[in-house]
Amino acid sequence: MIRSLACVLLIVLVACAPGPDRPAGQPASSQAKSPAASTPSDASQPAAPAAKQSQTATPSAVIGRKSDTPKTGPVGSDLTPDPALHLGQLPNGLRYGLLHHAQPAGKVCFRLRIATGSMNESDPQQGLAHYLEHMAFNGTKNFPGGTLVERLQAAGLAFGAHTNAHTSFDETVYKLDLPDTKPETIDLALTVLADQAGGMLLLPDEVEKERGVILSEMRDRDGPGRRIQTAQNAAIYAGTNIPRREPIGLETTVRGATAELLRDYYQRWYVAERMVFSAVGDIEPSVLEQAVRAKLGGLAKGSGTADLPVGALIPDSGAELRLADPEAKATEVSLIRVRERQRPADTVESRRAQFLADLGEGVIRRRLAKVVESRGDGALLSGMPFSYQWMFCYHTGVEGQARPGQGQAALAVLIEEYRRMLDHGPTPGELAIEAAGVASDLDQAVESAASRTNRDLSNVLVDKLGEEQVLLSPEQNRALYKRFLVEATPASVQNALREAWGQGGRLAVLATGRDPGLIDRAALLDWSKPTTPPAATAKLAWGYPVPPAAITPATAARFGKVGDDGLARATFDTLPVIVRPSSEQPGSVGLRLVFQVRTHPSPAAVPQLAAGTFFAGGLGKHTVAEIREIFADSSVSLSGPGSSGDQIILGFSCRPADFAQGCQRLAAALADPGWRPEAAQRVIASWRESLAAKETDLDQRVQDAALAAATGDRPWRRPATLAEVDALNPADAKSWLMPLLAKAPRAIVVAGDIDPVVAMTEIATHLANRPEVAAPAVFATPTEAKAALAPADPWTPGKIELEVPGKVARDAVLILWPTDDIYDIGQARRLNLLSDALEEKIRVRLREELGQAYSPSANHNPGDGWIGWGQMVVSASVAHGAADGALKAIDAVVADLRDRLVDADTFTRIRTPLLAQLPALRKRNDWWLGTVLTNAPIQPFRLDWSKTLETDYAAITAEELRTLAQKFLVDGRRIVVIGRCAGAPEAK
Repeated sequence: MIRSLACVLLIVLVACAPGPDRPAGQPASSQAKSPAASTPSDASQPAAPAAKQSQTATPSAVIGRKSDTPKTGPVGSDLTPDPALHLGQLPNGLRYGLLHHAQPAGKVCFRLRIATGSMNESDPQQGLAHYLEHMAFNGTKNFPGGTLVERLQAAGLAFGAHTNAHTSFDETVYKLDLPDTKPETIDLALTVLADQAGGMLLLPDEVEKERGVILSEMRDRDGPGRRIQTAQNAAIYAGTNIPRREPIGLETTVRGATAELLRDYYQRWYVAERMVFSAVGDIEPSVLEQAVRAKLGGLAKGSGTADLPVGALIPDSGAELRLADPEAKATEVSLIRVRERQRPADTVESRRAQFLADLGEGVIRRRLAKVVESRGDGALLSGMPFSYQWMFCYHTGVEGQARPGQGQAALAVLIEEYRRMLDHGPTPGELAIEAAGVASDLDQAVESAASRTNRDLSNVLVDKLGEEQVLLSPEQNRALYKRFLVEATPASVQNALREAWGQGGRLAVLATGRDPGLIDRAALLDWSKPTTPPAATAKLAWGYPVPPAAITPATAARFGKVGDDGLARATFDTLPVIVRPSSEQPGSVGLRLVFQVRTHPSPAAVPQLAAGTFFAGGLGKHTVAEIREIFADSSVSLSGPGSSGDQIILGFSCRPADFAQGCQRLAAALADPGWRPEAAQRVIASWRESLAAKETDLDQRVQDAALAAATGDRPWRRPATLAEVDALNPADAKSWLMPLLAKAPRAIVVAGDIDPVVAMTEIATHLANRPEVAAPAVFATPTEAKAALAPADPWTPGKIELEVPGKVARDAVLILWPTDDIYDIGQARRLNLLSDALEEKIRVRLREELGQAYSPSANHNPGDGWIGWGQMVVSASVAHGAADGALKAIDAVVADLRDRLVDADTFTRIRTPLLAQLPALRKRNDWWLGTVLTNAPIQPFRLDWSKTLETDYAAITAEELRTLAQKFLVDGRRIVVIGRCAGAPEAK
């Protein structure tokens, strides 16, 4: 969904290479371009160095003269960029932005964006921009074919995780996340980017080798999501080239691509005047700038070639798309208006206009949530308004998920609430609630600025540079938008949203899914009947008493004392508590409440229903919508309940100032959960549709078959079936979960930017055990912990073959070998590295040498909930009819690992990136909570495990990997699942 303003102000772009069909700006949630690049938000950006920060930044620090030079920002802007940002431009036209930021310390991320993508392809070139991106890793001036990836791996950059790229309609971006800032690493990375920008060899043999990989990628991505996106593009952007320029391209073009065709595109569009470079990391910009100038300054400037014509949007006051796709996992509906508009200059006034419109959308979002929550059997399951700029179009409207067959009724609800805002605006109370949330988010963005990762910031920065937007620091951002908040009125918000909605362009009604139902476009667009004004919003009060502090300050100080191991420990009655205070991720803290209880055997589908409805059902005294309003200015995000074999986990994350509130809300949820049946009805409705689509989901069918064979088909160990979900009663979740929680021993762990004295006080006050709750059992050694577990379920080796219906012809191969649980941590770590070796060798064989698979994978999962449970997993997606050949290739790789030592070169390339990333884990709250602390109160040896992380992985040898391959990768013990889809007749 397009996010509310409160969420947009905190959004962080994750650089995970979304692939060739990067979000295209459509209204559907899975397809809309991230609003961070097109809304007035810089909150995900780092603050200036502490010495330069001011807690009360004034508008004068944000507003400057209109810029006409890259040293101060984009042309036409009156905003002053983040003072920590170093901007510049090379004589060849390449622009750059360099930012010092140390999260994690000692590392840096590079991004090179070329302002060209599929929109600059001619008809015969459809797909060549993406093909060219692939070729950037297959032979360049300084890295002959097949050596670039290996050279980066040897330097500590894993393929995919730290070395990647993506192609979109209007951009191609190359990404390198460096493991250190050594001069030789910087030089290597800049050499790679310079080669990709101007030194590709494009040799015919390499072009031919990559063809199969790209065809595999096209096949893997050709699912219901892409088909729906293609249809939406045609309905929304009729008259333009967008529907005919999907970045993945056409199969005929890919099959006919030649080195000459690729070189023609490369030489025309890969020119320095179209390039921007961003670097964010633990290196001084002045030092890096010299290297950038030396390495990128020699790229060809270009001759000012204009983009190819994009066409012209065909005006339409009522376009319609109704697409029934039996493989779709959800029914999605939307009303969207698209108008041609060049992106306006990034100014105070343009940001104000979008900000006020976003405030109005935030109010609509809250209204829609109330409507959805009030009707468990309602047509609308979720809803969200949106407005954003993408390329040369401005988009506004509202979208949501509907029940199957009820698209018309869901659209009517969405449109009515959107119209109500246009007609009447927000009430003063609604605006106050939304403004409180936005103000809190702005504050949190400042507090947590140093927690943002180099990777996230480098993605944001390269987008800002490429789209001629100004990067503000979080403090500048807060000063600007809090000023807008003070000035905002119901009338100004209403007017801004009306202006955003506008007139003209293309107005489209979209309904897609397994069964969207009949759509009456005329009825939906008949706005002659006036809407009723919104009801006044009364201020709500928290309905639960806040108890006084349960311990004295002196006791809290004693419990909050941090030991030599960096932890504070306490026990309140029978509740053990561990707190790890850390300033490494400022502005954020997390808590986990762990119940020590065996959860199995459990009824089919019931644990999943409980996970989806425990918090969604609200509280006895408050609905979820009411809780959102009461705590509009809160950063608390509740999570759970997650269940495994021997525990149930609830928790929350928040800014430090909201920690007490998080404890209060978690305590209220435990004492008085709402369990409203409407929440369960919505969860089941959405779940059913997803499961119905599974019939034609090749990958999911294969995974389910493998998991059933590996777990004895125990219903509590595998995903639920449609029949099991149909048999659910909304009350089942409460009946299963509450007795388990009532008397289960429990423990609490906390990690983050929190004073341990404060944490201990709030935990003792709100979350201490009742007298009847026993203390959890403590297992001092791994042997004791393992002995307390239930035995693993029966493992059924053998070969399973499935014929799966579907539209896309392809095969899927999945292999599982039983390994062992985590309680021999040294063995588990070595099996993890063995999986890396297995994946690397399979990647080289299936992708690089045979061109059969786009992203074959291997991973190891050591369990901790059942005795001896663990598995090594290999998966690959290949062309229809190629599964047997792929299986033979994988078998050959496995046999090689059993028979021979991993060669020194491969061993270095798999271990070096891993070792480079390990130190950064210690600075992450999620690692401490999820990997170390969650079980530490009852399994204290986990703390010792964490101390040996780096040294143990560094001590692993190739001989140990071969020994484990011989022990565990045994043909007679494995499960092989091959799924085959012949495709629909028209697809053939």
